[in-house]
Amino acid sequence: EAGVAIADIWFTGGADTFISAAQKGLLLAYRSPMGEDLDPVMRDKDGYWYGTSLTVINWIVNRDLIEKNGLKMPETWDDLLQPGLAGEVSASNPASSGTAYNIISAVLQVRGDEEGWKYLEKLIKQVPFFTPRGSDPASLVINGEAIVGINPSDGNDEIERNNPHVKIVYPADGTGWWPQPVAIVKGTKNEDAARVFIDWLLSPRGMETLARVRNAAVARKGIRIPDGIVDLGTLKLFDTDFQENAVRRDEILAEWAKRVQ
Repeated sequence: EAGVAIADIWFTGGADTFISAAQKGLLLAYRSPMGEDLDPVMRDKDGYWYGTSLTVINWIVNRDLIEKNGLKMPETWDDLLQPGLAGEVSASNPASSGTAYNIISAVLQVRGDEEGWKYLEKLIKQVPFFTPRGSDPASLVINGEAIVGINPSDGNDEIERNNPHVKIVYPADGTGWWPQPVAIVKGTKNEDAARVFIDWLLSPRGMETLARVRNAAVARKGIRIPDGIVDLGTLKLFDTDFQENAVRRDEILAEWAKRVQ
């Protein structure tokens, strides 16, 4: 039956989709006392959603091919533009991949539209084709079909441990990221239980459990970080306005489509 909630909790996804859902009246606001400890960028100011684990963009680099081609190991976004990487950078399509869209919108926010599009036009020329899924570039690098892949990660080192010939690089000049939110679905018949679950999930114990079970970096500072998970304090994360990401999506994708033709 239309309009009937069939879930109590919505757990993980792109922050922009949660923002859109809140604007459409699909979420129930809840000011969790545990959520107040999170950085403001990790939560909705009106309590519609809270960040849990994070997705952080990194690069997967084929060590063998970098060395064979005598190329510099990329450290900054401009390093992806080096001539030797022409046709050797793998990235996903922002029209089908939330990873790619978040990267593009973050670059535009950090560099400004004018300089951001200039950079993206140069990057587009380095990419032979755009893959449908955000996970595809890492696979291409592992298989030796690309030298660098722009990759969404949970902040763990699993790919590197399982594939010694590749290296995980977090860009030194900043990288895209987004929280994987949790929210209460409006219309739930289990509102009290949903609030209890969110309070636990956002607590130090809940976040430590989440980090361990999901093998992921999480939104709360000051908890024990499992082995193999990157310390977010060592990374430069782009200053991202997720509200703007949600609002500008159609406009940015239309502009992108013009530039990849």
